[in-house]
Amino acid sequence: MNYLAHFHLAGDNEGMIVGALLGDFIKGPLSSPAISSLNLSIEILRGIQLHRCIDSHVDQLPELSQLGRMLPSSLWRYIHIFLDLFFDYMLCLHWQNFDNRSHKQYCNKIITILNQHHISMPNSAKQFLFRLDEHQLLYRYGQRSVQTAIIKRLGQRLNQANLFDQAVDAIWQLEAPWMSSCQRIYPELQRFAAAKRIELSRTL
Repeated sequence: MNYLAHFHLAGDNEGMIVGALLGDFIKGPLSSPAISSLNLSIEILRGIQLHRCIDSHVDQLPELSQLGRMLPSSLWRYIHIFLDLFFDYMLCLHWQNFDNRSHKQYCNKIITILNQHHISMPNSAKQFLFRLDEHQLLYRYGQRSVQTAIIKRLGQRLNQANLFDQAVDAIWQLEAPWMSSCQRIYPELQRFAAAKRIELSRTL
């Protein structure tokens, strides 16, 4: 899952939402001295754990593996990157199928919450939050141009610019079957996340 989906699956608890972001920036056991020194709230820690549980669950979904295998074999190593981004693309375009709130207002609310908790974040997360806010990315993940730019920038960062340029063309050719499958899978992810939030509230 990419950022919009992770925030949405985190529910409405502010700490869980912050943890949904930090799940990509804080690694290692939550009980480690390095993480303990950050003095994160129990709700933020639960959000980080939820992020990890969702990623693990998604990685094991056979249907998503099948979608990824539609790509040329040279791209299989990066399947999860492309599918994560595509889920946010789908969620932006079909937001009202999964949430009654205004998509724009929801994205603004998430940014407000994250900014209120920025002191708890490592510098890498703060820098990403700045870009998320400055470019209104949560709201714009549904734009092809934004998704294309992100994929190409990732390709440059990974020294795979030509390969990721090929991925852009391949992904948009597969938009219809990927869109259909992601729409079908997302409600199951919502149920999984809701059950996991309850479980974490009792065990962490």
